[in-house]
Amino acid sequence: TMAGRRGFTLVELLIAVMILAMVLTTLYAAYTGTFRTALATEEDDALHGMARGMFLRLIRDLGGIVPYNGAMVFVAQPAEEGGGFLRLAFRSSAHLAFSPEDVAGGAAFIVYEVRPDKKNEGVFDLLRGDGFPEEKVSNAAGDLSLSGKEAEAARSTFALCTDVHALTYTFYDDEGKEYETWDSVNGPEIQRKRAPAMIQVTLDLAGPSRREAPL
Repeated sequence: TMAGRRGFTLVELLIAVMILAMVLTTLYAAYTGTFRTALATEEDDALHGMARGMFLRLIRDLGGIVPYNGAMVFVAQPAEEGGGFLRLAFRSSAHLAFSPEDVAGGAAFIVYEVRPDKKNEGVFDLLRGDGFPEEKVSNAAGDLSLSGKEAEAARSTFALCTDVHALTYTFYDDEGKEYETWDSVNGPEIQRKRAPAMIQVTLDLAGPSRREAPL
């Protein structure tokens, strides 16, 4: 009968609500964890792709190093505004033309330098530039380091890699000796008019979720 029916007690309702809350909390934690993992994986894939593109471009640029007036031109010294990073400047046939007015090919100066990211604190951008500032390079080997503002303006520059946390180079001569810098213009005799026989490059990238654990 209707009078014989018994409803839920307050304790039973509280237990049901508690069980439902536990189930929802577990599902939410699993969902957000999976979502975070998916985002982190996507970010790592993007960083890997960017690093792969950077290394392929660097290999092509270095593989195209050509002599100028009978001497190789390769200068790798700390930049004045680069946060301690090295600035690479060398003459290479791997010029990139970005407009119909640009020279389609030839031995251009290519420069790799690191600048602070203006939007994200603690990370840097790796910039690549190249151009033909011939008025600055037709004199002597001492003019080939591309340190002047005029040479800077003569290059087309773009960000080759972002979210850079660290970038180090190790240079080797023909005898296998290591160097932290290289200067074919004013360096030691073993470096004069020569490019390194081999270069080891280490790149650390730190995306938004990897600021504390760079890739």
